Amino acid sequence: MAKTDANADDYAARRVNIFFPGNSAGGGTNQDGDLTGQCVTLEKWFTYEMCPGFPNAFGARGDARYVGQNLVRQGLAVEVPYAQRRRGDVVCLEYGVYGHIYIQLSGGRVFEENVNWAGVASRIVAGERVYASRIGSDQEAWRIAAGKNPHVYRLKSYSEGADDMIIQGNFTYDQMNRLHRQMVGNWDMPLSYWNQIQPYEFSAVVLDLSNNSNSDLAMQQQLVGENAIKDRWDLQIYSLQDQVKARDAAIAAAQAALATVEKQMQDLGSRPTQADLDAVTAQLKDAQAAVVKAQADYDQAESELKAAQAQTADDTATGNAFMRWLGGILSKLKG
Repeated sequence: MAKTDANADDYAARRVNIFFPGNSAGGGTNQDGDLTGQCVTLEKWFTYEMCPGFPNAFGARGDARYVGQNLVRQGLAVEVPYAQRRRGDVVCLEYGVYGHIYIQLSGGRVFEENVNWAGVASRIVAGERVYASRIGSDQEAWRIAAGKNPHVYRLKSYSEGADDMIIQGNFTYDQMNRLHRQMVGNWDMPLSYWNQIQPYEFSAVVLDLSNNSNSDLAMQQQLVGENAIKDRWDLQIYSLQDQVKARDAAIAAAQAALATVEKQMQDLGSRPTQADLDAVTAQLKDAQAAVVKAQADYDQAESELKAAQAQTADDTATGNAFMRWLGGILSKLKG
């Protein structure tokens, strides 16, 4: 049959909170018996409805521990590293008595069935309680705990349309490296990361870069640079330096004036005239005024620079809030 949805995200979005049936699926007889609500049944329906020409989608391939391995043996899938998982891949947790199986979605989400999770509907099938389909996260603690042993299997017959192309073939390293520098920091993207993200969608990579531990710092540095340019910090700093020089010069001049006054006092002897005293007093007042003005100019320049830095802190907080908002919007768009 023709595939029912453009991609795994769309497929999952229309099938949340249902119990995938395990009887007479696709007009034929289910060879695994009544597996309604079991995790492997969701995988069978996914391959039947999203992988045109997939042979015997409802055939017996074992429990969740062995489905992926059998798909590889039958030439229907290839195993890829867990770090390279992408939308549409089948992920098998090959542990315990039965294991677990789910479909990888974009943005670190998964589509699965029969997981005992708060708020998920359940019912009794063949004497066993099963849980409806849900969209979860591939980072849930129970899923990535030691011993879960996740394996990723890429179905050869799963494909997506032109609107859902992955990064590989659409972006060059130089283009993605530029984005990396803009979002994470001013250094080159490691080739190991470039190789890792190639199977992912662009939106998933943007979210990953946005969530990088260094992205907030990089954004703060960008905002500081932006404000430095906008508010001409270079001129402010130069002005402050000039004020420091002027203050120091005024202090030096005042000290020189004081030394001159002291010498004059010595030269005048013990009985100066009133004119002599008036002249000395005027020089002292001029020196004092020069020092006060120089200090005031310096304080003003320093205050303006601190105000600009405080504004940058406010802008940084606003920028962080914006990035969190943007991440939420991207998540909703991919959900």
